[in-house]
Amino acid sequence: MSGLGWKSALVAIVSFAYLAHGVERTGIASALANAVDGIHAQDESIYANAALRTAAQGNWLTPIVMGRFYFHKPPLLYVFTGFSLKALGPSLFALRLPSLLAGSLTAALLFFWCAGARGLWAGLTAVLLLLSNSVWVTFARLCYTDTLLAFFTVAAMFAVARDPRLDTTAARWCFIAFDAAAILTKSVAGVLPFLALAVFAALAPRDQRPTIARILRVIAWIALLIAPWHLYQLLVHRQWFYTEYIKMELLQWAFHPPVPRSDEITVWFYLKRLFLTDPFLCAGALLTLPLLVREFKKRKTDARWLACWLAVIALAVFSYQWRNFPYVLMLLAPLCLMVAYYIPAKYQGGALLLAALVLGLKLLPGNRVWSLNYSTSQPLPAAPVLRSYADRGRSNELILVDTDDEFSSSTMPLPKVRYCFRDPGNVTLRYAPYFVDLGITVNSDVFSDLDRWEPIFGDHLRAWALDSAEPIATTILARTDADIVHIIQSHPDADFYLPMSLQPAVGAVQSTHTIVPVSTGRFFLLANRSTSRVSPQSSMLQ
Repeated sequence: MSGLGWKSALVAIVSFAYLAHGVERTGIASALANAVDGIHAQDESIYANAALRTAAQGNWLTPIVMGRFYFHKPPLLYVFTGFSLKALGPSLFALRLPSLLAGSLTAALLFFWCAGARGLWAGLTAVLLLLSNSVWVTFARLCYTDTLLAFFTVAAMFAVARDPRLDTTAARWCFIAFDAAAILTKSVAGVLPFLALAVFAALAPRDQRPTIARILRVIAWIALLIAPWHLYQLLVHRQWFYTEYIKMELLQWAFHPPVPRSDEITVWFYLKRLFLTDPFLCAGALLTLPLLVREFKKRKTDARWLACWLAVIALAVFSYQWRNFPYVLMLLAPLCLMVAYYIPAKYQGGALLLAALVLGLKLLPGNRVWSLNYSTSQPLPAAPVLRSYADRGRSNELILVDTDDEFSSSTMPLPKVRYCFRDPGNVTLRYAPYFVDLGITVNSDVFSDLDRWEPIFGDHLRAWALDSAEPIATTILARTDADIVHIIQSHPDADFYLPMSLQPAVGAVQSTHTIVPVSTGRFFLLANRSTSRVSPQSSMLQ
């Protein structure tokens, strides 16, 4: 291995140790996925639920969440995480290991890329910029698709940067494999490396770009690699796969989100939060952007490739109507690369020192959104309460009303979890309207008479190739407090986790339940009839 190779391996090891330090102190979904708006990482609960089931049940090709098929994302994250959980046992470290590896390998790849082209100081500057970014550090420590996607994208881009014409077999196959992996991680977002390649081929000089025939062969090989999983799902779970993966995820949510997530213009939504979470990186990008433009005008291959990459990612993120701040993760690596790559040689030493000082500043405790501690310093108040409940080992199903746990209870060792929302406007239905016919989402009247409805919903689920009653009524919609009381009365053997505002309304059910206050804002309503059970070891995840 060359000297640069050993240094890159050392960067990967140090980056992994840095990212993994204290990773088990942050509970599932407790970190802030959007520190500016105070939004917790709710999706980690969903991904963790799917990964735990994959490890336990072996459904490697078909993700399952709360008993139902989950086709919003392809299976690569769940496969990697499932293997990690099976190999290392259930723990938060094992759950987040794929993201930790992706985060540290991306840092090493940026170092190799920059150090090889611009020198050691530039390589170290790129690493420090990335590892001091609070968004990158947050998601590299969570079970999320975004860090894996970012790593596969950077790896595919690096393959082209090393050989823009894709003349060598190694460059071609690295690009094909990493782009296919990106697609199998996050669907259409994984196509962005290829789109960047296509734009580059259109703009680069003839002697510096891949031929059309070569690009077509690359398309064919990528399609061949991703086809088996997609064809399998279309054949075996056609209706569910088409409805969720294509109709809802790719078409409905991309162009007409179920609810507006912000009144801001999409571009401003991302730029504002990108600046607030890392004003230092943004300042560096503004300073080096003119240098990138100058090199682009000089027809420099590396400048054109980086510009195409940034333009394609930015256009995709800013045009997607489902505004979700984690998407900005795709921009971080190319921005760090641009800043480190185009700092003039005489300023590289000073830039490295400044990047080190910024990292030290961000590591200091504080309430600034760009602090590296901020996103993990606001844990979910519900998490310890629900862990304590799980440790009781009760046999009753638990119904969480207007939950404040970001669905993390779905990863706990509980017999059955349902979620009930007071939703007079039926906003919840807009996210998955097909759940009503399948009985996954029901109203309070149907749930109160569930014994009659369950066989009907079972038939509907079997028609969609799911022979299981587990997902039935996992979501319950109520219009009024009276509906909640009716649900409690019709299910005397269920436990409830309720907001304190409902305590006056539930006095009439104290003959079947006992009120147990757990905080100023929440209380349990525990059924008087219950038996004990043995809690499985999966509670270690919490």
